[in-house]
Amino acid sequence: MTADRARAPGFTLIEALVALAVLGVALGGALAAGNGTLGVAERGRHEAAMALLAESLLERAGLDLLVEEPVAEGTVRGLRWRLERTPFREAAAETPTPRPGERRAQLWRIEARVEDGTGGIVTLSTLELAALR
Repeated sequence: MTADRARAPGFTLIEALVALAVLGVALGGALAAGNGTLGVAERGRHEAAMALLAESLLERAGLDLLVEEPVAEGTVRGLRWRLERTPFREAAAETPTPRPGERRAQLWRIEARVEDGTGGIVTLSTLELAALR
């Protein structure tokens, strides 16, 4: 009877258990690597959304957000934003006295700052040449 058992086709129980253990370790490593990649992709998507909001705020600065006040703030979908217009100090060198009837222009710095509340911050700024306010 032992001779028949030795020639029987198939795997022993120990061989099958070892194969399942090796397969489990390989699948566990693959899932852990995939999960890390998904986290990085999600963070990148979130930062891109913050940057798009900051760009949108800069576009709206002269249209409706900073028309009367030099600072505008708000929240959108859990993101806090602040838009601010300040005179650009580096360009404020000594300027000659204006002549009567002369219109003067000022260089302004416009900064859009978006925060997500978890430490993520995106700050974009631009310059605008406009009449003195």
